Amino acid sequence: MKSNYSKKASLIFLSATLLLSSFIACKKDKVDNTLVILALLSGGTNPDAGSGICDGALIQGANTILSGNITTDQTLPAFSSSSLSGIVRVKNGATLTFESGSVVFGTAGSALIIEPGGKIVTNGIEAAPVCFTSSKTVGNRAPGDWGGILVVGNAIGSRAAAQNTEGGTGLQYNSGVSDSGTSGSLTYTIVEYAGNEVSAGDELNGISLYVVGSGTALNYVQVHRHLDDGIESWGGAWTGKFLLMTGGQDDDLDLDEAYTGKVQFLISHKYATSCGGTPSTDPHGFEMDGSHSTGTASATVKPGTNVKLSNFTLLGANVSNGFGARLREGLQGTFSNGTLYGFQAGNIDCPANGGGGQNTAPTFTDVLVQTGKTTNASAFCAPPTNGLTVLPVISLGSGDSDDCTYATKPDYQPAGEAANAAGSALAAQGADGFFTDNTTYGGMLTGTNWAFGWTVYRAK
Repeated sequence: MKSNYSKKASLIFLSATLLLSSFIACKKDKVDNTLVILALLSGGTNPDAGSGICDGALIQGANTILSGNITTDQTLPAFSSSSLSGIVRVKNGATLTFESGSVVFGTAGSALIIEPGGKIVTNGIEAAPVCFTSSKTVGNRAPGDWGGILVVGNAIGSRAAAQNTEGGTGLQYNSGVSDSGTSGSLTYTIVEYAGNEVSAGDELNGISLYVVGSGTALNYVQVHRHLDDGIESWGGAWTGKFLLMTGGQDDDLDLDEAYTGKVQFLISHKYATSCGGTPSTDPHGFEMDGSHSTGTASATVKPGTNVKLSNFTLLGANVSNGFGARLREGLQGTFSNGTLYGFQAGNIDCPANGGGGQNTAPTFTDVLVQTGKTTNASAFCAPPTNGLTVLPVISLGSGDSDDCTYATKPDYQPAGEAANAAGSALAAQGADGFFTDNTTYGGMLTGTNWAFGWTVYRAK
């Protein structure tokens, strides 16, 4: 039988050949065809495929400067290079599209903001993801080099009045009347070294999603080396599949203010503090709140966050004060087929809601947590107690032994008790058609390494 590695190489070669012919047919494309096919072949066979593309090493041609307001549709072609100059805003009615292999360099003080009615679309492929990265040179990059991507939609949240977005953007968000809208889509996309702090407690994230509707999908998205959160959401109902957060300094997935979307196949991997950056005072895998402030919603359409989340792997590095999941302020939700391991403060923190709103009462099905770690829970929250005594993935990579360069990449496929326990079907989320039922504890599909080939891991 042909190995998974060989199959991927063959498929990538075929894809490269087909794509190369399309580039030759399109005479006005300025990208050198030889570089295109080399990039695609590299992507199919190199476990750190995205690194060459994210560094801009495979880009040829002039760099496009994105600045100010984008008011009409604009497309950045495949394997193009562009840079953000300051705060770039995609206005109502405009769509900003990035084709496969394109690289966007974030400069200090820059951010990409999608305003209500605007859209962002990334058309990355496994062999050639779209990459948003730091403009600094390799080896000198760090969490917070630029501001990240911020999207504001028109979906429903828990607030009854307009609020300022975080990060000093001068933009407001408000609860809409429907969760079904779209702000675009992200596919095979890497966002790295983002999330600068404007002032204490006022930060941008890797990806910030304000009341973004269910028509917006994040599929095969990695947020890498984020200063604040990887993905943070205020309300809305966007969906995500195959999400990877690596080397972040604060929370990896943060949901708040009545988010009611769906997520499946998520992996969160903290790096050791020796890799650099400044961890927050409470760096969790998940941080999820039912509603703003004290846990009471001021808008009555949705009382609080109620997420459906299946197949997740949360890996700590014993960073001080970090829980695998902190769930508070009336948080509801169903969590299934997950593993939590390696968090210094404990597995799950699930206190009672003291703000007068609904109880904090998530449910857990087929979730494995580390033996001997603290769990703090109210009477309304019954966190899992099934124990993991060893690392629940095959490997965390070589970062601890090679100065965080990750010459050997992580392998997040299940191992130990997580692999042994998954002998029969685990119901992902009942009859909900969004979810794929499978036999896997954690963020990987059985027998499939969906993070292979397109993701990046170097700390700097």
